Amino acid sequence: MASVVFAAWLGAVAAQQPKPLPKIGILWSGTPEATATYVGALTQGLREFGWVDGQTAQIIIRYDNGDTSKLPNMAKDLVALGVDVLAPTTLAVPATRQATTSIPIVATDAYDPIEQGWTDNLSHPKGNLTGVSWQSIETAATRLEMARDSIPRLRRVALLTDLGDPGAIVESNGLRRAAKSANIGLRIVDLRDVEAAFASIKSYRTQALIVPTTILTIGHMDKIVRFARDNRLPAIAEDAEFADAGFLYAYGANVPAIFKRAAYLIDRILRGAKPSELPYEQPTIFDVVVNLKTAKALGISVPESILVRATKVIK
Repeated sequence: MASVVFAAWLGAVAAQQPKPLPKIGILWSGTPEATATYVGALTQGLREFGWVDGQTAQIIIRYDNGDTSKLPNMAKDLVALGVDVLAPTTLAVPATRQATTSIPIVATDAYDPIEQGWTDNLSHPKGNLTGVSWQSIETAATRLEMARDSIPRLRRVALLTDLGDPGAIVESNGLRRAAKSANIGLRIVDLRDVEAAFASIKSYRTQALIVPTTILTIGHMDKIVRFARDNRLPAIAEDAEFADAGFLYAYGANVPAIFKRAAYLIDRILRGAKPSELPYEQPTIFDVVVNLKTAKALGISVPESILVRATKVIK
């Protein structure tokens, strides 16, 4: 009889024990300061789905602080902590894939998963990896089109990017194809040497500058904006923050919306779904920012075709 009572007591105690909070491992390349907008959008998205750090989930964030060689060990550390899902940036995806083939991975900012070789079908992710595709190749082509529509006799464009980022290389190859089709010369410039990059853009007699969203371009945003302004260079970015800071235009996926879709995938996984069951999410909301102050300073008349699409106009 005593053993029965003891067993009942153990069962009651076990029932009273709080269930461990699910662990979300976020692995980010860059610094907390430079990527605050993006990490904040992701954690806000998680909050909207009910995953609040310290209350309903444990959110563990790791940054490489600009040293990508740290990513493999950081990924292994997150796996050792027993995370239930990993949410890396594109640069950190290879490290997470090497660290685990079983823990679900949600890539938060893929350029284009097919071009990056992660899957051959956005509707049917492979293995333990799914995520959000920013479709950056397509939006880069639109940024080139905006430059062509705004600058008469456009012949030379520079793309300022991070050629140490495999995803950025994929995007640059896509833009090269678009430029060739439009009969526009394109110089692809590596931002890893900032001064050499700026010198190359000037020597090319660039008529327009295109800047994608990478950890490196975000980190050097102030320098890039100042360079474009000082050289009276019409510049178009993917990230709306560049236009807010002084670029002529910005066109790209809406950051809060795209990270909310990443949070949605994480939510589905924490509720039992497998990555292979969750198609890659694609952007449906885009920011089109027009800086009329910059247009006036450059003597550019913004085409009506761009103005009517603007989600924000800076006057």
